[in-house]
Amino acid sequence: MRKIFAYLFIGIMAVALNAKGEESGYSDWLRRRDALKNDPSVARYYTFEDVSDSKSIVKDLSGKGGDLKFFPFVDVKTKETFDDLKVIEGRWPEKKAVSLDRGWYQGKPVEIADKNFTVEIWMRKNGPGSIIVPPNGKRGYIVSQPAGWGSGWRIKTEYSPSKWLTFDIGIPNNNVRAKSDKMYSDGIWHHVAATWDGKDMKLYVDGELAASKEYSGEYYPGKAPFRIGYRSGGSVLLDIDEVVIYNRALSAEEISKTGKGNAGISTKEAFSKAGELIKAGDYEGARRIYLMLKNLPSFGNEMALFSIAESYRLEK
Repeated sequence: MRKIFAYLFIGIMAVALNAKGEESGYSDWLRRRDALKNDPSVARYYTFEDVSDSKSIVKDLSGKGGDLKFFPFVDVKTKETFDDLKVIEGRWPEKKAVSLDRGWYQGKPVEIADKNFTVEIWMRKNGPGSIIVPPNGKRGYIVSQPAGWGSGWRIKTEYSPSKWLTFDIGIPNNNVRAKSDKMYSDGIWHHVAATWDGKDMKLYVDGELAASKEYSGEYYPGKAPFRIGYRSGGSVLLDIDEVVIYNRALSAEEISKTGKGNAGISTKEAFSKAGELIKAGDYEGARRIYLMLKNLPSFGNEMALFSIAESYRLEK
């Protein structure tokens, strides 16, 4: 029986590799990056490629002048400064990303015209951060531009007391919320996109619609700066690889094309990297990579499950 499953798996993998094996992932992303830099609908674009430490300025590749500066967290009681930014490997070994907890990136506000915009993020959660809201509020901002609760917009996530991911638009003394109660896996790169076309707010995760909410009211911009990471309340251990803000609402088809698949790694690369981890005895790391295969076409979910099961067998 094991041989039958093995042959079936090899056949499935061969089909997928034939379809996607030539895909380089990083090279494809470079082409997309260059296209976005010249896309007039892009209002902000950050890739974190040139970051070396917390003093580095993150360039706005859209050319709109929205460069970002890192701000370390300062404890108001002890006056202690926490410069906890880390520069890490991004979705590919050739690319950098940043890891945030208490600190944040900040730049001038993003202008939202005609009640149309999209926020697109490649991010990886790694658990609750160092700042917890008493008594047990484990939550934090991913990206935001509010001026208090009643203006701007924000994308947040929570671990405790409940589990959710939300896209909010502020209105006077309140907010309108598109909310997903699903807890998306930690330790894996996710594509998150939030859109508003002046009628409907939509929140997508990995190319799939996760939540929506009707809202055709006014947009209240406020004057607060744009932020990536912590903004009052709790914090989340957050890796950020790429952020794009458009002055239009992307279609579901556009988001699906970018967000579905295997989180920026080709099938061939996934199996190669996971194989190296298994040889090194890092079975948990290999399983995190196998989970990236879930959304691939041609039996991606089956490939992921079979590979994970096989990793447990090898781990004994």
